[in-house]
Amino acid sequence: MFSELLENGSPVGVALCFYAACVYFGLLQRSQQPSNIALDPPVLRNTIGTVFKIAALPANLWIAVYLAQLIGLFWGVLSGMTFFALSGIIGVTLKFGGKLLGLHIILGLLALGIGYYLTIVSLLD
Repeated sequence: MFSELLENGSPVGVALCFYAACVYFGLLQRSQQPSNIALDPPVLRNTIGTVFKIAALPANLWIAVYLAQLIGLFWGVLSGMTFFALSGIIGVTLKFGGKLLGLHIILGLLALGIGYYLTIVSLLD
C-alpha cells in the first residue's frame, strides 16, 4: 500500500508539508490568545507571516490529494483526514505557538516550498 509512496513518491515532501501544517495550527492557537506586542514575534504582523498563512492553508489538503494520486482515493482521503487531525494535535501539544513561533514560521515557510516542490516533481515523473 505505502510501498508506492516509498518507491515513486516523496515521503520527505509529505513530512515537510506535515511539519508546516503543524506550525500553522500552532499559529492559529497563538492567534486565539490576547495579543502582546512585547512578547509576540514580529513575523506575526509581517509579510512573511501572511505569506506563510496563505501557503500553509492547503498543506493538509495537498497531502491528501498527493497520496490519493499515488496510493488510491480511499487511502489518500483516509490519510489526509488522519494527517489533518494529527497536525492539529501535534501543533497544540508541542506548543508550536510558543516562544519560538517566529523561527518555526520561517522554517515552516522553507519546508512548504521544498515540500511542495518535491511532491509536485514526483508526480510529474
